Amino acid sequence: MSVAEILKKAREGQNLTLKDISKKTRISEKLLEKIEAGIYNFAPEPYVRAFVKGYAKAVGLNPDEIIKEYEKELASLKPADEKKEEHKIKFDFASFISENALWLLGAFILIFIAFFILIGVEKEKKPVERKSFETAVEEISKLEPIKPAEQKADIGIDSLDLKVTASDSVWFSVIIDSLQVKEFLMPPGSSLRLKAKNSFNFTIGNAGGIKFTLNGYELESPGGRGVVIRNYTIDREKLKTLLPQR
Repeated sequence: MSVAEILKKAREGQNLTLKDISKKTRISEKLLEKIEAGIYNFAPEPYVRAFVKGYAKAVGLNPDEIIKEYEKELASLKPADEKKEEHKIKFDFASFISENALWLLGAFILIFIAFFILIGVEKEKKPVERKSFETAVEEISKLEPIKPAEQKADIGIDSLDLKVTASDSVWFSVIIDSLQVKEFLMPPGSSLRLKAKNSFNFTIGNAGGIKFTLNGYELESPGGRGVVIRNYTIDREKLKTLLPQR
């Protein structure tokens, strides 16, 4: 029996609907339907794993056992030819270097900058707490919607205050001021705020499920539902176009 069938059988055995599971897990019904259909390519694998684990908890199953079965199922679905091709690529070092030279150069520059930033950090500064992916998902799911500002403040461009609101389950990564990288998985109805001095650069997995409000000014939707967008930039120039002309 597949993972999808196990989860569906457990749900029906408790007379629960997908809507009931959605309320418990904060995962949209649309994504739950995909999981029950055995479709796992709607988001990056770590996010799908978290969704499957959350579903298992909601129907009273052992999440660790379900994840083991999920991993076995993914391995069995992977074509043998694809595995062989991956094996070849792994050892084709020269080809990898030639095809990814620009990416490697960019990564080297970022590492170089990060190194000097870390040197300047005070020794007594409290270390950053590392959290598991599942813990981060649970914390994000508890986010309360942020109340909108009473009025749009006509502020300058010394800082960027970006409100991010999810109308659907959405994951994204963001590079803040070309240095700090963050990743989020937001359930429907949740909101959060990001701060930057100069710019945000987004990679979004479900462009139609996210809305941005920059310094009190609502931006146009970055794309359609289910569309993956890369290098979506919000910066000072964007804010200038929103501020009233004097």
